[in-house]
This record gives sequence, C-alpha cells and structure tokens, in this order.
Amino acid sequence: LGLRGFFEQARLSLAIFHTDYDDFIESRALIGIDPATGDLLFQSRNIDEATIRGLDLRFDQDLAAWSEHLAAWTLSLAAWWAEGENRQTDQPLNSIAPPQAVAGLNWTSRDSNWDVALTGTFTAAKKESDIDQTQEARFAPPSWFTLDLSAGWRPSDRVELRAGIFNVFDETYWRWLDVANLEADNPMIPILSRPGRNASASVRLEF
Repeated sequence: LGLRGFFEQARLSLAIFHTDYDDFIESRALIGIDPATGDLLFQSRNIDEATIRGLDLRFDQDLAAWSEHLAAWTLSLAAWWAEGENRQTDQPLNSIAPPQAVAGLNWTSRDSNWDVALTGTFTAAKKESDIDQTQEARFAPPSWFTLDLSAGWRPSDRVELRAGIFNVFDETYWRWLDVANLEADNPMIPILSRPGRNASASVRLEF
C-alpha cells in the first residue's frame, strides 16, 4: 500500500508492505558448528513459510517555503522499518536489518556549480529478541549515529570535484548484515566495524 503527495515545495511518499512467502530462500544461514574444526557452518536454506512486513517513509522539503533566505536549501528525511519471521519455527529472520532513519540538509548554488550536504544517519540497535539464536548466541550490534559532510564543485559541464568528511564523530559501529552470522564472542567482530572518521576526494571528467 503506497501513498504519494506532491506539493508546491515538498514531496512525500509512504509505502507499507506485508509479504507472505512460500519457499523463501535465506542466504548464508548459520546451521551449526563443525565438530571436527569448531568452524561455523553456513548454507542457503529453504524456509517453507516466511513473512516480512515493514514501512518506508520519505519526505523532501524546499526550505524556500519557510523563508526566502533559505531558497537554496532543501531538507530530506527518510526512514524505514521491517521485521521478518520464519513461520515454521516462530523465529525471526536474521536477514532483516534494524530500523534506520536518515536526515539530510543540502545547499545548492543558484548556478548549480556548488553544493554542500550534511547527512545524519541513525540506526537502531538489533534487539536480541529480533535474532534467531537457536544455533548460536549472536552478536547484537548497538545503535549508532553518524554524521557526514560533503561538498562539490562543477567548474564546467565536463568536470566535477567532490570532497567529504565521513563519520565526523568517529563513531565505532557495525552494520547488522556485516556481522549477522557471527557469534557474540567472535574475534572478527572488532575487525568488521565500519571505518572511523575518514575523508575522500574525487575528480570526475566526462568526454
């Protein structure tokens, strides 16, 4: 079920879904531990019956509607939530990421040659109750927030320069799907955290 709204200086979309699956295939599912080596064993598995439901919300606002002094600014908001269930076992589907919200404040010059973007991303903690832990106790990543700042300059139609500072607050965090198959005390967990504060620059040429 979806809803879209287009206004003079704003755009809104909302989608709500509920899906029942027969023969759902879950990739890289943890199936146990090799008794000879102690290694974790994974395989794609077929789930006879599964359900996934959730919602997706997006909103964009041109800030000129609030003040003429904000004519070059736009505000973007996005959020999503989903949950999945293996109806054979009444256990959660581990392939579902936790809820996330993203907010962006963007400035673009009148000639569109310059732009600046400030983006904040918040991801909720993965609750232990949302993890199928029947095979092994899994690592449940905590919630995290990152802030990114980027800018671009287009001196001509064929040249674009971009630079940015990402994870400004040097947050230590994990994306759920990077660690979803790891037990709680796996030594790989610190290594799989996402990059701390980092910067990048790029040049794009079109011919």
